[in-house]
Amino acid sequence: INVVISSWIVPFYYRLESLRLRDSLLVAFLGIIGGIIVYFTWKWFIRKNGDPNSGGKKYLSSWLLLMGTFCVLGTLAPSVFGEREVNFESYSRFAYPGAIGAVLIIWALLLKTRNFRFQGLLLSIMIGLSITTHAANSIYYAQWWESVRTFWWQVSWRIPQIKPESMIVAHYSNAPIREDYDVRGPADLIFYPES
Repeated sequence: INVVISSWIVPFYYRLESLRLRDSLLVAFLGIIGGIIVYFTWKWFIRKNGDPNSGGKKYLSSWLLLMGTFCVLGTLAPSVFGEREVNFESYSRFAYPGAIGAVLIIWALLLKTRNFRFQGLLLSIMIGLSITTHAANSIYYAQWWESVRTFWWQVSWRIPQIKPESMIVAHYSNAPIREDYDVRGPADLIFYPES
């Protein structure tokens, strides 16, 4: 459920909530424009080519649904049994393998809908949400990187030299530290780049 359904809603909400109003309006505008373009492209495609479900593709949606389900379950099983979880707050890497299967499931569900206008509307909403989320991600991570860069600039001139094997305890103001290399990597590059 997290990979197939929640991945369209939760990251959108997290990123839009973390931005300033001006940035939120900008990325929402980009998503709306992208959704409108997709909707009218879909309508043009249907008008030009007719029924996309005809011509020997009767069982395509069932086949995609089956393959997508097996793909999601098969790729997420090692993560679940390894006591890992899909976490959208930090964009955990455990959702990546199941993303392909999730796309197959969503496409199968779109194909099962016989109303072409509804298909186009769902597709345009999903593309609009993804455009908005990715644009919000780019703004969020640019702000995140600026915070980390400022932190290490302050550290580099306030503490001009740190001895090898010193323990560094860091806290970024508005950027999470998820792994040890979030601190170790920049410190090594600043103080001991030759290593």
